[in-house]
Amino acid sequence: MAGPMSRADQPRGRFLVLYYPAPRRRWPGFWRQTWPPPTRLGLGRDQEEAEHLAARFLSRRQRGFRWPAAAGLEAVWGWDDREIGWHGECDTTCGCAGPGPDREFVLIAEFEDEAAARRPDVRLEREAWLTRLTVEQAVALTWCRSPAGCFPPCAHHAALVEEVDAAWQWRARHQREVRAHLRSRLAAVAAERPAW
Repeated sequence: MAGPMSRADQPRGRFLVLYYPAPRRRWPGFWRQTWPPPTRLGLGRDQEEAEHLAARFLSRRQRGFRWPAAAGLEAVWGWDDREIGWHGECDTTCGCAGPGPDREFVLIAEFEDEAAARRPDVRLEREAWLTRLTVEQAVALTWCRSPAGCFPPCAHHAALVEEVDAAWQWRARHQREVRAHLRSRLAAVAAERPAW
C-alpha cells in the first residue's frame, strides 16, 4: 500500500496566479485609461497554495467571483480589493459579478497541466501572448484554404476565437512583416513549379 505523496511527488503547478493592476491615466492623454498588463505571481500545486499566494499579494476580504470553465481552463476565480461581507442575494455591488470597475484584482486559473499554465493564454494575458506570436503563426491563424472547414483542422479552425482575433490585431500592427512573409512564400511556391 502506497503512503501519502510527499511534496516533491505531487504534480507541479497547474494553478496560475495573476495580478491585474488598476487602470491608470497618463499625461498627455489623461482622459483615457490604460490597463497595464497582468503580472504573473507564480504557479501553485493546488488550490490552497494558489489562494495563499494570491492573498499574500492582495488580501481577500470578500467571497470573490468565479468564471465558467472554457477550453483548456478547468476553472477561473479571484477577488478584488473591495471589502464585501457575506450576502444572501447577488446584486451588482457584490463580488460575485466579477472585479469592480477600475479596481485591482487577482485571478487564479486552473489549467489542464503545468505546460499549459507556463504558456501565456490569450484570454488572460493577451499582450504576453502577442509578444510570443511569430509572423508564420499569425498568418496561419488568420487564413485557411477552405473557408467551409478542413479535416484535419488547420491552425485557423483549431484556434480559439480570441486567438484569431488577437492574430488579426498582430497583423494590423506588423503589416510590413506580413507582406514580406507572404512575398517569400509566393516566391518559394513559384520556384517549385516546373518550367513548361
